[in-house]
Amino acid sequence: MKKRIKDRKEYEITRLTEKARFLFQKDPEQSFTLFSQAVVIARDQSSAVILAGTLIEAAECCIALNKFKESLQFFNEAALLNDQLGNSEGLIHALKGISNVHFLAGNYELAISHCSRILDIAEKTHNQSLIAEAHNKLGDLYKFHTNYKKAEEHHQKALQIFKSLNDETNLSITHFFIGNCLNWANELVLAKSHLQKAIDLAKKVGDPQLQTKPLGSMAILQTKEEDFVGAIANFHKSIDLAKMFGDTELVVNLQKSLGKMYHDLGQFDKAIEVLEKSLESSESLQRIYPANVIHGFLAQSYEKVGDYKAALDHHKNYLNLCQKITNEKITLKITELELSLEVDKVKREKIMAEQSSRIKDRIISGISHELRTPLNGIFGMIELLSSTKLTAEQSEYLKTIRLSSSNLLTIINDLIDYSHINQGIFSLNQGEFKLKDTIASIISENLSKANEKKLELILRFDQNIPSVVIGDVQRLSQILNNLISNAIKFTDQGIITVTVSRTNMNALDKSRVVFTITDSGCGIPQDYLPHIFESFAFPDLLKHPQSGSGLGLSVVKNLIDKQHGSISVVSSVGEGTTCTFTLDYRLPKNHQEKAVHPEIRVPTQSKPVHILLVEDNRVNQFLGKQLLNRLNCKVELASDADEALEKLKLSHFDLIFMDIQLPGMNGYDLTKYIRQQLGMPAKNTPIIALTAYASEQENKNALDAGMNGYLTKPYSPNELATVISKFINPSTVLKDQSLMDTLLKRMGGSKKDTEELAEMLLKQIPATITKIEKLASLEKWNQVAEYAHKLKSSIGLLNLPVLTKLISEIEVDSKELKDLSKLNHKIQKLNKETIIKLEILQSELSIARAEKDK
Repeated sequence: MKKRIKDRKEYEITRLTEKARFLFQKDPEQSFTLFSQAVVIARDQSSAVILAGTLIEAAECCIALNKFKESLQFFNEAALLNDQLGNSEGLIHALKGISNVHFLAGNYELAISHCSRILDIAEKTHNQSLIAEAHNKLGDLYKFHTNYKKAEEHHQKALQIFKSLNDETNLSITHFFIGNCLNWANELVLAKSHLQKAIDLAKKVGDPQLQTKPLGSMAILQTKEEDFVGAIANFHKSIDLAKMFGDTELVVNLQKSLGKMYHDLGQFDKAIEVLEKSLESSESLQRIYPANVIHGFLAQSYEKVGDYKAALDHHKNYLNLCQKITNEKITLKITELELSLEVDKVKREKIMAEQSSRIKDRIISGISHELRTPLNGIFGMIELLSSTKLTAEQSEYLKTIRLSSSNLLTIINDLIDYSHINQGIFSLNQGEFKLKDTIASIISENLSKANEKKLELILRFDQNIPSVVIGDVQRLSQILNNLISNAIKFTDQGIITVTVSRTNMNALDKSRVVFTITDSGCGIPQDYLPHIFESFAFPDLLKHPQSGSGLGLSVVKNLIDKQHGSISVVSSVGEGTTCTFTLDYRLPKNHQEKAVHPEIRVPTQSKPVHILLVEDNRVNQFLGKQLLNRLNCKVELASDADEALEKLKLSHFDLIFMDIQLPGMNGYDLTKYIRQQLGMPAKNTPIIALTAYASEQENKNALDAGMNGYLTKPYSPNELATVISKFINPSTVLKDQSLMDTLLKRMGGSKKDTEELAEMLLKQIPATITKIEKLASLEKWNQVAEYAHKLKSSIGLLNLPVLTKLISEIEVDSKELKDLSKLNHKIQKLNKETIIKLEILQSELSIARAEKDK
């Protein structure tokens, strides 16, 4: 009986939804009523799957009726149901709806927030196409939010994925997204490059519909460049294609833009002809925008040709429609504020719940960082002491000190990672690394610990393990070191085995690697296993004398989760423990094995490496000097910025190690001063930051200040040697990055695209400067400022700070009519300096092509 009732209810839901779909275009209000009835029945008797689907359809109907609050309620309920069902596809559909509602209500931040959640879910599915689509959607939202830099970043990520999938259709679409975004941002050179690629790819795949939007965007770009002949041709091509494929909305907008262009050119009859067609086409859309704008343009054009009656009629229509838009905007704003109020209420509750946790994390992070500085001294003194003549008893004492210090450093690192993850400042660094070599090195590092306890540490490799992969080598080292250290710590006798294997043998673009660490230690009680990855739980559970912070496994779990991997533990008291974790790594294309250089040595030179150590801590001064002296370095010390600058004026140094936390002027500001104010050779001396803060932000801060890298305290002699060997080599001359290399990075490594961009810049930059010189001679300063702004984006692509500064001054001075007597001199200087740089670029381009043709 129950089954029969359920079947009858589901039939009724199907009947109502089908009827609602049929009425949706003709009578959306009636459609909404039917969908609402279907939802009520589905909540009462139907399965969760049917209810979720019905809710989404009802929500989409609400959007058409501007019932945003009701739409959000339906979408949120559908999202919750799909989440409970584990239906990622349905969840993504619901979240797309929520994001769209917030977008239509003008709340771009909330739209972006929900779209970011879609990206997170897509990444967990490992569906590359889905991930790329989410990046493109996020990019489009950021474009409307006028955050063009962020928009381009997301589109570029989508581009790289579609390149790896060799999906030329979506590559064309993504190049259009990037080109359109850059067009909005008035980055016309790059915009043009991407739009042309979109058009070329659309032709290649034989899909004329794909050309429609890029051609339209190209036409609008060409009007900005005053290439009106090219713009007209592309407008007509795009309009014809849009008509062919029934895209009335695009036809209307393109005709509107074309008509506006004719108006601006003074061809008012043509403007009227095109705009009237646009207005006629817009009637079928039944939308206020862009009809209001078209009426406005027509009013202006009719006035110019002397038809004042038509001008008045169109102006009245324009005002009437604008008033309707204003009323809609007010209604929309009220809706947005209501939605924001509800969201804000939830946020406040969440903030109050998390506030104490954030304070705790900041305290933990701060204390942990402060502990690194004294630890640096301890580790350094251990190294110095170990190289002296010691008795057997003293050697044992030193071994204990080293072990205790290492354990303390592990605890500090765990605390820092724990606080970073909780504060949301965690990041992954993707790069190529040799997987087998990395794992072998980690085993080697832990071998001495195992030997001290007379344990066997065995490594077993699957023969199918790839030699080189793309991933975060630092995080892998952290995970393996933590798990192997735990195995050694809790094993008193027997064997520890590390096994590495691969599961997805047929995959060409990625490798799923399984790591298994098995020990014969004390084991973990079954009741404790569910809590093994909880923060601070581990030491309380095991009560082992060597227990650490209780955060190690929690950090490991978080690191693996962040990389979309998995980890499990199997254990039995008295028999040992097996930890298994899985990570996916991408495989590089066309990788060639390079020679391995496992030993790190400072290059042999006829004279010692001359180093300036800028450090205010006396212990670290002594330690650094002693360690560097052993590496064939001549070391001079400076305790603050003034002393460092004095020494730099008196002597030439090969390398500078600089502490960040200096009294007075800090290390970052001192570096900026050296780079900007000192002459050669001091300004080009490699500078390495010495910091207790091990984070990506610290690395970015160092590079932004002009430093060449950073070294985290406490540092070892081997780490010092690595840095010195990297920057000091008698056969290597430090030089600036070439202009072609700069463009190559901007074009994502594509040599073909880089050459095309270089050609474009070689033509466009001189033409723009010539235009600026002509306008300056006519004292048309507003137009000088406009063209200077365009030129600034082109110069910026080459990363030439001096020229960028000069063109910025020209833009500001001409816009504000300031220092006009010096302006022509600046323009002449710009022309002269630019010619030199473009000659270099032309030479580099010729060399690149010659090497390619060999």
